Amino acid sequence: MGTLTNSTTKAELSYYASLTFLTLSKTLPHAILTVLLLHKGLQLADIMFVQALFSVAVFLCEFPSGVLADLYDRRVLYEISIVVWIVACLTIYWGQGFIPMAIAWVLYGISEALSSGTIDASLINLCKVSSVDPVEQVKRFKRISNQLSLVAMVVGASLGSVLYFRIGFNMYLVGVAFAVLSVLPIIFFFPHDNQSEQHSNRTIRQQIETALAEVKSDRTLLLLIALTAVSQIFFGTHFNLWQAYMLSIGMSENNLIYWYFLLQAIGIVAYSIRIDQHLRRVMLLATPCAMAFPLFILFPDRIVGVCAYCLATFTFMFLQYMYDVLFSLRVSQERISTLITLNSTASRLAGFLVLGANGLLLNTVNLRYLIVTDFEISLVLSVVLCFLFLRSKHKRVEGSSGIKEITSSA
Repeated sequence: MGTLTNSTTKAELSYYASLTFLTLSKTLPHAILTVLLLHKGLQLADIMFVQALFSVAVFLCEFPSGVLADLYDRRVLYEISIVVWIVACLTIYWGQGFIPMAIAWVLYGISEALSSGTIDASLINLCKVSSVDPVEQVKRFKRISNQLSLVAMVVGASLGSVLYFRIGFNMYLVGVAFAVLSVLPIIFFFPHDNQSEQHSNRTIRQQIETALAEVKSDRTLLLLIALTAVSQIFFGTHFNLWQAYMLSIGMSENNLIYWYFLLQAIGIVAYSIRIDQHLRRVMLLATPCAMAFPLFILFPDRIVGVCAYCLATFTFMFLQYMYDVLFSLRVSQERISTLITLNSTASRLAGFLVLGANGLLLNTVNLRYLIVTDFEISLVLSVVLCFLFLRSKHKRVEGSSGIKEITSSA
């Protein structure tokens, strides 16, 4: 057991190092992306289309990549995803105009899809089989990786905004360097999976069928997927409209970066909350208050509105974190990558629908009323699904890991 635990610790540390460098690499252009693409010769309409191509590429490739990750070596697939991202960076660096940027963003989407449910899924499986307390280890891993990702996003966006005005598009060469650094810990310290030998006789079709059968037979798993998808009503609205909301209440454009930092800090705090059996009681008591938060966004006082917005953000970031932890504990080791990417694909589909609906409604509905309505719909549906989830008495024991499921009591 000691050797397994040491191996898991080494794998975990190498994952954190890789996650940090890769997040830095990908978030360097976040704060100045529109400016960057305008200087690459794109119009605003072109920028929207290029970003749509990224979303479509992720949506189409993510679930198939999860199936492949379960059947073959997850580590190799993750390394390939980084190579694809490096090619995307170099395409942006050397390219000019719409077509090179469109190709680059499609490659970026493919890279995101290939990395989903790979070494993170391997590490969850390692925690389940080699830790003294697997449940707490999975919770700890999710908490640290989420917080680390947010911190790296803030650092990356800040660094990128400085580098762009100093070295221009050479910033993408810095991104390539970070990407190279991100793959090294995985090459040297992260163990290979052995699922390719275990599943050597299983076809892609059989993997998909068994994964869908697992979801169909497990009501709790199905509810967690539904909860994650419903949360996209909030996140699809928040990520696309938070800047417009801040500007609509009189915030300066120059101060948006500070609000970006604040929202990331809210996420870090939300990911610090302990998920245990006492959470059920807290959720029941907090539900009426949570339902009221979005309504205060309509309050005439700007401070009250912003505080209500931040509380709603905190609530949903915590809920997303909780769903992610419980889902990771619930899925089987044999189909973890397939089911992680299935869950993500369902969320992306919900996000697309919300984005399209908001785009139509903004022509006729006041911005703040639209935000509050979306937040309330997401909360109401989440509360209904949460009560169904908490009432579910279905428990099972993971045969391959020996972990008794706690999702019904958490």
